[in-house]
Formats: sequence, structure tokens, C-alpha cells
Amino acid sequence: MVGGRSKSTNRIVNIIVIILMAFSGSWLNLQTSLVPQTVQADENETDVFKDGPAYDVPTATKVNYKAVVKHNWNLLDKPFTEPGYQTIGYYSSVIGANYIGTKVTISERVKDFSTYADLITLPSGKSYWVDDHSLTITSDIYQNGPALNLPNAKIVSYKAKVVADWNLCSQPWDTLTYFSNVNGKNYVGQTVTVTREIDRGNGVIAVLVTLPDNSSYWVDKNSLAVTYQVLSKEKYQVDGSDPSYWQDFRSDGSRIYTIKPTVTDYPIYEDTFGNGHILGYSSNLVGTYYLANEVETILNPSGTKTTAVHISNDNINWYWVDKDALSFGQDGYKTAYEGLIGNGSNGAIKYWIETDDPLANEIQAAIDKWNSEIPGLFEKADSPSNVNINFEEKSLANPNSWASTVHYGSANIVTIELNTTGAASLITNKYIDSQGTANIIEHEIGHALGLGHSGADGASWSFYTTPSNLMYIASDGRSDNYNTIPKTMVDAIRFIRSLGWTYVGQPNNEQSSLRAFNGGRWFVIN
Repeated sequence: MVGGRSKSTNRIVNIIVIILMAFSGSWLNLQTSLVPQTVQADENETDVFKDGPAYDVPTATKVNYKAVVKHNWNLLDKPFTEPGYQTIGYYSSVIGANYIGTKVTISERVKDFSTYADLITLPSGKSYWVDDHSLTITSDIYQNGPALNLPNAKIVSYKAKVVADWNLCSQPWDTLTYFSNVNGKNYVGQTVTVTREIDRGNGVIAVLVTLPDNSSYWVDKNSLAVTYQVLSKEKYQVDGSDPSYWQDFRSDGSRIYTIKPTVTDYPIYEDTFGNGHILGYSSNLVGTYYLANEVETILNPSGTKTTAVHISNDNINWYWVDKDALSFGQDGYKTAYEGLIGNGSNGAIKYWIETDDPLANEIQAAIDKWNSEIPGLFEKADSPSNVNINFEEKSLANPNSWASTVHYGSANIVTIELNTTGAASLITNKYIDSQGTANIIEHEIGHALGLGHSGADGASWSFYTTPSNLMYIASDGRSDNYNTIPKTMVDAIRFIRSLGWTYVGQPNNEQSSLRAFNGGRWFVIN
């Protein structure tokens, strides 16, 4: 009986336990439905940020701020602006109150109407999204502060005069304590330096100013008057009405200009024209080729206007210079022409020389000279039908021309025509001066690579005016002519090849007759 009662008792206990478990489950479900669901991010997911459990948001602004926790927070897997964000379960170890004073790193920010959600990483390596109000950003006190150097600010450099009172902020817009000695009204008429800007929207721009005592604050730009004003800004555009526009410009409208000597040195500025930080002067740029992609009209404090051009010689670093420092050539903006780009190794130009070519040695010598200047520039083709450059001996229409270069544009082929008849026959000249003949072919290759004439009557962009220069317009066929390739020309070829351009400078297509020079015979090179 005892055993029977024991089994009955056990059965009753089991039933009670099952009922309690069922009731407990319902109650727990009810409780759970009343609170945010705990979400454990799957750390195997590629979009989990570092060690998680928060997610990386591709559209968030990437930053690298340091911050200190100042009060409690809500932990999220995604920012509260993202659809489907979840509150991460309650972790007693990461309650914000337990982290007050702890330094954290902010990696991403997402802006709501009035605040930011920040992706923070704790010292443990774990990451969470929290409300920006739970943090104090401490990244990089700017110079002597108390303002912060915010990484997402635009770097500028200009002077401005204070014209009205201001609110002082450590960042946009954490207002600082009231400082009676730095009220804007006490600085009206004084000049300050502006180094950072942040567009706050609705026409409000926050600027980081440095006062004469070197302390820095964020203020509303409306409290300042910039010492110069940009009246207009215009990107250079392709002229689609010009049937040859495809060979003149890049798709973004950038163009090649050339700097010419100026009577007065024009300062070169970085970031902002007239910002006081002078990098150099235009006289140092003579002979160098530059891109230009936009122009600004500036109203100076004196009331005069300046046109400034944005230029670069590597398509990476850009500078501002007064337009008066630039030469635009006879054909206006058309100083860049598209031509030959090699399809060999690393863009090498492929060539072929027949073994029985009467000028084979001179052609090879010219190619070798260019390869010594720019290694890998030319590459021998595997057949005469697979080349980017042809050498053709023929009788030219102008008997007084040593040679001529013909660009076939989109066909990606250049033919160098070498005269074989009359007084300007290269075959005759090679027996008189083989090196002089090779130099003439080097000159023609210069055209194929993208150089126009220098020292020519019609070459308004000319910098080199002596016959020894490779791209001078005329030669007597002797080795002391065309024997110098200036570094600026080599640099120009490297530059334009990197941009996909191969013709720079004002071309001179005139067929000139035999001209006398110091009693000798000089022929025009086309």
C-alpha cells in the first residue's frame, strides 16, 4: 500500500508540475510580449560589427571619435532610425550607469531629426548602438580648445571679421559655459581664422574659429564676414556642339592648360583661393602641364574681382591660382587632344620594324632613346599587323618636310611618315648624320606621344626656343639639333598617359617651306 500510495503521490506531483510549467510558460510569454524582445545578433553574419552584437550599417557616416560615457543608455542592435531595430537584452554588465567616465570609440553615426545614434565599441571589444546623448565626444581638442576638432568637418583656411554676437560651442551644437570676455560683441571688427566648417542645413553653417589668443570655438558663420566672397563657381563643360569635342576633353570636362611666365608672381593656394596659406608662385610652374576643372569669380574686400582657376598636375592634389597666370593657347581651351594609347604590357605602345627597312637602325635608336626616358614605353609587337605605331617611308606632299605624324584618333594608331625624296630625304640624310636622322624620328615620336611644337612662331604655349630642344619646329638634320628632351616634357607625357590623353599643346599643322637659318638648310617638322 505504501508503494501504491507513493506511485499515486508521484503521479499527482507530476501533474501539478506539468500544470505549473504550462502556466509558467503562458505567464512568461505574456510577460515577454509586454517588453522589447531580446535579440542576440548572429556573430557569424558578415554585417555584425567587429565582435558585435551590434550591426554595421553601410549607409551610416563613418567616423573615428573618442568619447566618454556620461549617463545610462539603451542598447540597440541597429540605430533607432533603421527599420526593424531591436533593443538588445538587458545586460547588467553593460548598463550605462556602470560605465560613466569610461572611454569608448565611436565608429559610425546616423542622424535623426534631433540627435545621433552612435555605434560604440567598449574596452571589451563589444559594440552597441546607443543614443548620442549618453556620451560626451572628446576627440581631439582643437589646438588650445575648448572646441573639438570634429573628423567629419570640412577643412578650410580663411580669415573673417566678426560682425555680430555668437553662441560658443564645443561642437555643433554643445553650448559652452558663458564667457563674458569672448562674447561676439567684444570681438566685432576683429579678424579670426576659420579652419573647419560643418553644414547644419537650413542655411546654417557652423565654423571653427581661432581667436587672436589661440583659443578655438564653434560659432554660427552668420556672425562672421569672410574677407572675400565667392560670387560664382562654374565647372568646365564639354562643348557638344563642336564635332571634334570627343577628342578634346575628358567626360568630366577637365582640360589641360599650360602655365606661362608672368611679370608678377601669382600665389598658389590649396583648398581655398586667397586663404593666406601660400604654397608657391606661378613662376615656379613654367613648363608644367596642368588640369583645370572649374573656375571661381571672387569679390575681394577691396571691391575688385578675381577669376581663380582650380588646377592639378596629377589629378590628385588640386590648387587655386589667378587665371591671369595661365596661358590658354591660340585655340582657347582646346589644348588637349586624344590620340595614341598603347595596348601592350602596362599600356606599352607596340611597334614593328622590318629588317630590310632602310631606316631600321635610326628608328630603333629613336625608340631606345624614349624607352630610356620612360622605361617600358614601347614594346616590340609579335607581328606587323598588331601595332599602335607605324613607320612608313614615302615621298611627302611637301618636299621640304623631313617627316609627318598622322593620328587616327579612335583607331588607336599613329603613322609616322618619313620622307625619302628631295632635299629633305631622311635616307640621304642618314649617310650624312645618322644620329641627326634618329633625332628627327625621336621628334616625330614626341608628336605621337602627345607633344606639340615648341619654339615655333605659331606655338603660343612655347617654352623652349632653341633648336637643340627636341620639339623645336625645324631641324637641319644634324646631331646637335633635337638632342635635348626636357624633363618637363617627359613629365607631361607621363601625366597625359595616366589621364588617357596623348596630345598636349597647340598643334601647328602648317606646311612651311624651306627656310634659311644661319646659312644652313632647315626643314620644318610637321
